[in-house]
Amino acid sequence: MKRDQLKQQIIGKIEDYLDGRATRQDTAAWAISKIRSRVFTSDEVLLEDALTALAGLHDGEERFQTAREDLVNLLSALKGLAPYSVTIVST
Repeated sequence: MKRDQLKQQIIGKIEDYLDGRATRQDTAAWAISKIRSRVFTSDEVLLEDALTALAGLHDGEERFQTAREDLVNLLSALKGLAPYSVTIVST
């Protein structure tokens, strides 16, 4: 799957979850399936981080689930409305 296609799917899944159109379990299962089927490159950190955040919704305890605010921030970055920076340290 092309990067832009995956990006649009992730945006849709985050929006569906935030708007109550998708359950946390279904959203997490979808994200986990995407993570398992792709090797991410260093220029796909935002996509991988967004999928990892969605996968974090699987936890039954709310305190361990991905925070709504984090999903909103990732959504803004995916849409190009906010910067997203990460430091990759090579050892």
